[in-house]
Amino acid sequence: MNADQHRFLRDDKLNGREVWVIESVAVPEKSGETGYGRRVVFVDKEYRLPSRIEYYDRRNRLVKTMMAGDFKKISGIWSAGKMIMQEEGRDSRTLLQYSDVVYNQGLDPSIFDHNSLKR
Repeated sequence: MNADQHRFLRDDKLNGREVWVIESVAVPEKSGETGYGRRVVFVDKEYRLPSRIEYYDRRNRLVKTMMAGDFKKISGIWSAGKMIMQEEGRDSRTLLQYSDVVYNQGLDPSIFDHNSLKR
């Protein structure tokens, strides 16, 4: 079962780039599994990746924002080289920076089955 219901909000621009803006809300059966009431996702139309995600609590207050950038095409796959997480009301940020990314390494799909991931 999909844990979210998605709704297209609008076409927009973010940092001069064309984006789709999509709202994701947890379905009632799964709403207790997430700490967020909803997310607003800005998907870059060219890269087809989120360039910004706004996280709102159940009272509809913005609590966290993720911004992605440094997009590169690696082995034909668009990838974000950086992501910054910013919590509202805090001066600190968390930077996730990716390097030496390699795709399609021939991993055995069974390592991703439910039982293997529980270990």
